[in-house]
Amino acid sequence: ASKKNDTKYQKWYSQREFNPFLRNSWLLMAKAEYQNDDYLKSISTFSYITRLFSNDPEAVAEARIWMVMAYGELGWIYEAEDVLKKIELAGAIPKGLEGEFAAANANLLVRQKKFKEAIPYLEKAADKAESQRQRIRLKYLLGQAYEKMGNRTFAYKAYSDIGGLNTPYVFEMNAKLKQAEN
Repeated sequence: ASKKNDTKYQKWYSQREFNPFLRNSWLLMAKAEYQNDDYLKSISTFSYITRLFSNDPEAVAEARIWMVMAYGELGWIYEAEDVLKKIELAGAIPKGLEGEFAAANANLLVRQKKFKEAIPYLEKAADKAESQRQRIRLKYLLGQAYEKMGNRTFAYKAYSDIGGLNTPYVFEMNAKLKQAEN
């Protein structure tokens, strides 16, 4: 009976879902819809996640980051930027999502051909990439962004970083060709 007056308990009790693993299921389902190129459906599911788990800032941030990527795939730049602003207004990005946030930001800026603004996000995303394949791809994109800006020295450096990552032959060969061009 004494807990009924506790604000922390009231906040916990007012949530709609108590199973902590259900959040992962919802995120997995929305990501699967994104991977199947059903972007509108994935945006809808991610939006539902932000409402259902509104008391979990990490789940909301992750859902919004994926919404930005889905809006980017659809070419809906204004909506993607609006969601990015909501993420930034919500406060600090959770530690485990910094790389995804940087990648989503870089993706959106590259789509807008704002290569100069995308470079810091590409660098951060490449540093925080979870898999080797993703890190290689982000380094390659970084080299391409430098190339588009006309900065051949930094482009050469970005392409040379690809070779040192225990890279598969196909990727390493393409990076060497780009280095030769620069």
